[in-house]
Amino acid sequence: MFIYFFQINLIADMAETDRIAKEFLNGNFSALQPGAYLHSYPHNIGITLYLSVVYSIFSSNLFVPRIMNILFTTLISLLIYLIYHELKSKKNKKSIMEF
Repeated sequence: MFIYFFQINLIADMAETDRIAKEFLNGNFSALQPGAYLHSYPHNIGITLYLSVVYSIFSSNLFVPRIMNILFTTLISLLIYLIYHELKSKKNKKSIMEF
C-alpha cells in the first residue's frame, strides 16, 4: 500500500524512458535515431521496451511497473536465499562426510 499513497516524481533517465515508452506505443521511434536519447544511452533500451510492453498490456501509469518491480525483487531475493541454503547444506554434508 505504501506505493499507492506515495507518488513519485519522475526525473532524469526514468522520466525520459517513461516518455519514450509512451511514444513507442504511438509508433514514434525517433528516440532510436542517431543523436537521440536511446542512441546516446543504449543501456536504457531494455527498460524502455519493458515499460512500453507493460503500458500496452495495462495502462500508461507507473503503478503496475512499480508492483512488478516489488514482485521481481522479492522473487530474486527468494531465489538468492534458496541458492545460499542449497550451497550451505551441501557444504555441511561435505564437512560431515569428511569427519
